[in-house]
Amino acid sequence: MLDPGNPGQSRQSRQSRFSVLLPRSGFVPKPRVASTLGTPTKCGVNPNGVAPTHFGKSSSQRRRNRVSVEMVLSDLSQGSRSGNPGLWDVTALRYWDEASIVTPIHHQLALIITLLFVLLCPTTYAQREDRLPFPVPLNHFYLTVDSETFAAIEGSEFLRSEFAAFERRTTVRTDKTYTGIYFYGTHTYFEFFDVANSGGFKLGDSGIAFGVEVPDATKTLQTRLGALAPQLVTRQYKDVQVPWFYMLNLVGESGNSVITSWVMEYHPQFLIDWNPSNDGNQGILRNNILSRYKSVLNKVPSNPLLDDIVGLTIAADREMITNLTRICERLGYRSQVRGDTVELHGPDLTLHLIPESPSARGIKQIEFRVRRKPKGQAEFHFGNRSLLKFQSEQQALWTF
Repeated sequence: MLDPGNPGQSRQSRQSRFSVLLPRSGFVPKPRVASTLGTPTKCGVNPNGVAPTHFGKSSSQRRRNRVSVEMVLSDLSQGSRSGNPGLWDVTALRYWDEASIVTPIHHQLALIITLLFVLLCPTTYAQREDRLPFPVPLNHFYLTVDSETFAAIEGSEFLRSEFAAFERRTTVRTDKTYTGIYFYGTHTYFEFFDVANSGGFKLGDSGIAFGVEVPDATKTLQTRLGALAPQLVTRQYKDVQVPWFYMLNLVGESGNSVITSWVMEYHPQFLIDWNPSNDGNQGILRNNILSRYKSVLNKVPSNPLLDDIVGLTIAADREMITNLTRICERLGYRSQVRGDTVELHGPDLTLHLIPESPSARGIKQIEFRVRRKPKGQAEFHFGNRSLLKFQSEQQALWTF
């Protein structure tokens, strides 16, 4: 056994292993960062200054010292140059040679590890409190295309009969009226506008609508983002304007913006008032709304290829990329930079933001999750600027 009073004892004997019992005061020595850390030193141990050990005692005696903790140390160091004491000086210790230690200490160590985890990770709980209590996935997008591409898409028998539920629709609201072509998936949908009949849109102008499925979620986001209050949007049905959804504007209010973005929350009265049905399909969920949309169409594919939109590649200027990234991060999206591309990863959606150029403006590519590949053909062209390609049985890409 080490003799603290024997300065001539060999280095090898000083490195013998010990079991150290800490006092019941709960003090746990912390490592000190200093140039002297790790330098072996002599020590004088006060055997009377520690809590009584439970080795060799009865079980009832051991229970009195339940919070004591044993550790095995191969060496001890002296203090730092700042005057902090070394590990031997911070508390009185009692030790035994390794061969005499036979009692396990798993429950004590588990307690220490748990306490250290809580102390070392204080931000975990703050981050959880800062998280939104609901996801903000995609609801739909729109894209303004040239007239040739628009006509080719609208006239495609494949898109109408195999790819997805389709309709040409004129929407009459109290604030505007517009006509487009629409494709409906399970939870998401998209629309195209003809630039020649778009009412002021430019080629490439795009819109991204996020959707929330919790009542009053747009009000929660308004507070979080410091945005203007959500506005109620109505839609005409049989000469009556019925409440449709609440709209919380995000970015793209200026006339030069290539991207307009907002969050929409369906009104709970919408499915009651618009094409009412006894099918029990009520509520504000995205699939509730899309199921009703599809149910009133004359011709819908029985087993469409399209499931949902899962990715968008968007070309925009630096200011728009910065603003959209900031907004999406507040909505719970995780951002990642890869070269010139900013990726925003959200619930069942990834946005790829790339620099705008004279030939690239707005939404340039859509990634779909599909149920299968069509038989016999995997690529479909729509005019000279648009290609839909099925990459696999689960993925398709539509580029513009």
